[in-house]
Amino acid sequence: DEDHNEEGFKNDDKGAADGNADSSKTGGAAANNGESSGGGSSSSSSSPDSVMSHLASATIATIIQVAVRTAALGLASTLVCRYKLLLLPACAFMCFVAYRVRQAARTVAMGQVTTFQMVAPLIIVAGLILMHVGRRSSRDPDVEPLLWSWTFWIGEAAVMTMFIVNSIQPLPAGHNVAVLVGGIALASVVVTLILRGKFWRYVAVVTFEAVLAFLAVLVFPIMEMILEEIMNEKLRKIGEQVRAHARRMDTYAEKKAAGAKSGREVPLD
Repeated sequence: DEDHNEEGFKNDDKGAADGNADSSKTGGAAANNGESSGGGSSSSSSSPDSVMSHLASATIATIIQVAVRTAALGLASTLVCRYKLLLLPACAFMCFVAYRVRQAARTVAMGQVTTFQMVAPLIIVAGLILMHVGRRSSRDPDVEPLLWSWTFWIGEAAVMTMFIVNSIQPLPAGHNVAVLVGGIALASVVVTLILRGKFWRYVAVVTFEAVLAFLAVLVFPIMEMILEEIMNEKLRKIGEQVRAHARRMDTYAEKKAAGAKSGREVPLD
């Protein structure tokens, strides 16, 4: 009987030690998983494929596109429409674009090329001609030059509207296109009333957009660093909680082993 009792105690001690080792391994693995997840999140947040990187790329690309289109509109309003030597090739090129779009509409499936897309280059041509008519310059000192008029305003607003609409792809279907174009045209009328085809005002707008792009380049990496630090702090707290739970499990396993020797149960705290 004594031999059986000693073997029973040895088996209980061995089971408790095994349980203690298993709980330690489990807690250590959980803590390691918490630390590794923190490191993985840190590396993923700093990788070039992070959400903040995509957002920064999209924002900077949008600002650059707007700046390029603003510069193109400024050249059309201040330089192209003033001289016939530049106006005629520009109008011929836009007519050729309209012709090519018309040819493409015959070869692709119906609905892929809309009527508005075919008419947009011709509207730009009409706007350039209106701006040329509305801005008159003369070498005769007795004739006062006409730098801005209602005709120029209408032409500049039409060209700006087409530039903005062509930047939106894909266009909404149905009556939403008319609502969109109407809203953009109204905004273009207000903006062109401020710009009035003046070169330095376009330069100021392009400079402002360049400053926005520069600020975006500076701000987004700082925001990414701040978010990375916040995520690392959260993961550190989670890792501490996991390690604290592992320590509680180790303590419970030790108490259970001691209770097995004394023959009483140990409650789980």
